[in-house]
Amino acid sequence: MAILLFYVSCKSSKELVEDIKEISYYTGNIRIDQNLSNSIIEGTLNYGDDLKKTGGFEYYQHFCPDDKSLVWLQYSQSTNTNLKENFFYKKNELVYAESYNPEYENDKKTIFLKNGKLIYENKSDFTNSEKLIRKGKQFLTEYKKNL
Repeated sequence: MAILLFYVSCKSSKELVEDIKEISYYTGNIRIDQNLSNSIIEGTLNYGDDLKKTGGFEYYQHFCPDDKSLVWLQYSQSTNTNLKENFFYKKNELVYAESYNPEYENDKKTIFLKNGKLIYENKSDFTNSEKLIRKGKQFLTEYKKNL
């Protein structure tokens, strides 16, 4: 299990720990906030070498009812493997993302971001982290387009 740390310039490890605590506290509160509004989008996915197998996806968008800002997006996909991802946003910026197969939740890949920069990743690597960041930003862009 490799844990990689990426420090924002001039950040001490104490500041990094505080940033991670702050983001963790924020995402924990979002997960239990009963006042959020939400919507669901579902669809099918074709997969396999010949694209003849059918799976599905769904994502839940959790947003503030007053200003409609997206704060949490839950994505799940079922094909030959299962995938679950969570993306958390604060002030229209991705601050946290996680990706895992529910059958192997102990292998959950997590990333923390501050000011648009990756500050910490756990069980992830550069490629996976970049993919999560790109996907999280894409979901936010699509959400804002549909307002």
